[in-house]
Amino acid sequence: MRIYGYGDQGIDDSGYGCVYRNLQSLMSLFTKSIPTIPELQGLLDIPFSRNARRMWIEPPEAEDLFRALVPHVPTKSVIYAKHKTPRFDLYSHRNIYRDPIDFHNFLCSSPFPVLVDNGESSYLVLECDQGRGYIIGDPHIRDPARRIGRITRRDFYSDPLWMGLTVFPNRS
Repeated sequence: MRIYGYGDQGIDDSGYGCVYRNLQSLMSLFTKSIPTIPELQGLLDIPFSRNARRMWIEPPEAEDLFRALVPHVPTKSVIYAKHKTPRFDLYSHRNIYRDPIDFHNFLCSSPFPVLVDNGESSYLVLECDQGRGYIIGDPHIRDPARRIGRITRRDFYSDPLWMGLTVFPNRS
């Protein structure tokens, strides 16, 4: 698996590209053909904008792209939400975890990395770190040699809402 990050493929996506980069990283597990961010935006009809927020995508859009580009691999969207929020209502049709222990167990049992997003930043949870936290892929770091790091459980759960996307092996 390759961890994609800001500046890869010669594209300056600082400020909006983290979900795209995590999607590319997930795709790299299953295909050698990885589209660029402009190609992914074209599939979603997202025009270029000088306002980075207009080019953001969230895990539900990443899931749609993944399903279209890697259709032989099933996906599952999840939400961890401590509190009811407007964003929670927006994504209420997803699988919901209210207990951080349940969400932790989900993250640690996933057979593949999980794309997580709190509305400001997105990461890949690559694996559990012996119960202390998580090993993550961080697309915000430009240096590819430093994109894998650790986050404690306490820091991870300091956010009230995490959306997630995971992929599962094809069981057919």
